[in-house]
Amino acid sequence: MGHFSSRHFLFPQNRTRHRSGVAAALAVATFGAVVAATTAAAATPPKLHRAPAVSNVIDGVTFEASNWPPDLTAGTKGASRGNHRAVVEVDATALAGGSPVRVTIPWRRHDPNPGGKAIIVVDAATNQTVANAFAVRADNVSGDVVFQPNPGSSTYRVYYLPWETTGGSSGVVTR
Repeated sequence: MGHFSSRHFLFPQNRTRHRSGVAAALAVATFGAVVAATTAAAATPPKLHRAPAVSNVIDGVTFEASNWPPDLTAGTKGASRGNHRAVVEVDATALAGGSPVRVTIPWRRHDPNPGGKAIIVVDAATNQTVANAFAVRADNVSGDVVFQPNPGSSTYRVYYLPWETTGGSSGVVTR
């Protein structure tokens, strides 16, 4: 008959005790490494990359996005001029002639039908909508707008994404 020895047979409780000891040692070593890494990281703050300032003037057109007091307060029902506009400066020779002004505004519109949307031209001096203004061409890349400048006023704001809301905290917005 063969001889039986306990060293040839591993009891489950011995194996569990052995593994839990290794796991505890590994946990202590990991915790120590995390504390050391955290302490080292806290000592030297990371260097942040600062991007250079980006101009809002592109091809001679000043673009502004929501930099102004809204014409429609939050929760109010009605139409808004929108959150995107280009500022157009008309030179003195064009003002003196009294003839219509044509301006090409570069934009990147992702809406499905830019030509079907309204474009609003506002006199910056009076904050009144210019009556004689229309879009000759409007596509996803740019738009051509023709308008009759008011005498004595050289700065105009062209709003190209107007919207309308039904009001309330969860009002429906349409463009």
